[in-house]
Amino acid sequence: MASPVEYISHSVEQTRALGARLGRILTGGEVIALIGPLGAGKTQWVKGLSNGAGVTDPDVVNSPTFVLVNEYAGRVYIHHLDAYRLAGPAELGALGFDEMIDSGSTVIVEWADRVISILPEDRLTVTLEIAGPTERRIRGVANGPTSSRLLCVWENRYAPPQPVSGRSADRQFGAPTVDPALCRTLTPCLESISVKRVHAGGR
Repeated sequence: MASPVEYISHSVEQTRALGARLGRILTGGEVIALIGPLGAGKTQWVKGLSNGAGVTDPDVVNSPTFVLVNEYAGRVYIHHLDAYRLAGPAELGALGFDEMIDSGSTVIVEWADRVISILPEDRLTVTLEIAGPTERRIRGVANGPTSSRLLCVWENRYAPPQPVSGRSADRQFGAPTVDPALCRTLTPCLESISVKRVHAGGR
């Protein structure tokens, strides 16, 4: 299994940029469990991911708190679910969760900790935590072969990391290799994002 990776985002733009970098490597069939409190930036991260996956209008990407499921058509098809108002895993199943997975789309579940027992074992869990007024700690944990490959490529698609001054355990990414249309937006956001490998069982 791939070791967990922890990013530090310093702005909404950086949070979206991190999501976009993952979105660019989606091929369909992935399950992403999204966890974090209100205001942690889950929806902003999904906006970025959807953009990276080819959804050109960020305004169509919103938290499906009341409609429960949003669908976005890009390079890959995305089902975006919100479990906040669900009573439990059975209600997620009633929404056609298994059929969404079987369809080959990428499935993102916000508030996944509320329905964790119904999620497939092979999933990428992304946790967002509030680390300051604008800072967000974004942690990726893989649990299976597909999610492990996804996590490794998500990290390694960045430019070779540079040590952050005074913090040898952290690493800072240079300019990413992305499509020209995205590069103008993502490059300044990604230049100051730091990341560190996290040993299993701790930070």
